[in-house]
Amino acid sequence: MIIQKLTSIFKIFLVLTIIFPIIHFFQFTVGNHIKFLHVAKYTTVAASEASNQSPRRIIAVGDLHGDYEQTLKVLKMTRILDAKENWIGNNGILVQTGDIVDRGPDCLKIYKLFDRLRQEASKVGGQVINLIGNHEIMNLVLSWSYVTPGDISSFGTAQNRVHEFSSEGYIGNLLLTTFQIASIVENDTLFVHGGIDIEWAKKGIENINILGKELVNKTTKMLSRENPTITWNAMNVTKEEASIFLDVNGPLWMRKYAEKEDEYIKKMLDEVLEILKVKRMVIGHTPLSNRILSKYNGKVYVIDVGISSYYGGNLAALEIVGDQVKEIYPDGMVKCSESGDDDNNENANKIIKDEL
Repeated sequence: MIIQKLTSIFKIFLVLTIIFPIIHFFQFTVGNHIKFLHVAKYTTVAASEASNQSPRRIIAVGDLHGDYEQTLKVLKMTRILDAKENWIGNNGILVQTGDIVDRGPDCLKIYKLFDRLRQEASKVGGQVINLIGNHEIMNLVLSWSYVTPGDISSFGTAQNRVHEFSSEGYIGNLLLTTFQIASIVENDTLFVHGGIDIEWAKKGIENINILGKELVNKTTKMLSRENPTITWNAMNVTKEEASIFLDVNGPLWMRKYAEKEDEYIKKMLDEVLEILKVKRMVIGHTPLSNRILSKYNGKVYVIDVGISSYYGGNLAALEIVGDQVKEIYPDGMVKCSESGDDDNNENANKIIKDEL
């Protein structure tokens, strides 16, 4: 009897001290090995998918200035629109660098077109990015120097036009909810209407867009009043918010990168690109020529070629796919030159004098 009890105790001792630890060891080792294999497999698949993913096609067009027909032509030329004016850009990205309004009669139609394309693009993984130009803000502060009679007629009356740019109107709401001052696309290309200098780069693109949003918010709210008072104090616009529009070297007005190249601007540009961690900057605002111009060894592209018939109806767009940058024209596509081209500056100066 005593021997049987001792035998039982010994068996229990053997299980607890030897067999259970061995089983536990194998469970832990095999279990963790299985978990490791699962994580490794998942990581490998994810990395493989990322490495095989093709870069998205970016199409950028410059100032449109109220010319709907020319807008359609340039978007069809880039294969963003089909013959029926529908989005065929797949998962591509369309960027318009501002100044849809003024000088032509069709700004309302163009805003509606981009709004529709934004919705169509999002359904297939594409994207439409609209930037604010100086002319957008000019209209928000009732600076109508470049508004044409045809433009006013397209709204019915001048009062209707003011309403549409207010917070209660179609365009005002669109500017507030979908437009930006600047945008970094695919992590390596900065798009902005005029340009970004060091002072503005240090603010950061997110903060610049916040300032722009507040400026649009306050100006559109004032336009919704029966008798709007267009002063910065009356609109409660801060000095920093106002500088988005008032600073001649701010993102909406800057022309330094589009002007003749020099070492000072080159150094500033390099610092800006380093601060923002991007490879290049694409700008509109300054029509230099009927061709897109590459500046500073491909670090700046000036894409305002005068698409509107007001400027001669020149069709051009920029295409970026990964590190490949090309110009698109009615007669075909060419790879962008990385050398500066200032041959057209004499003619450009005549245009610039008339370009706000």
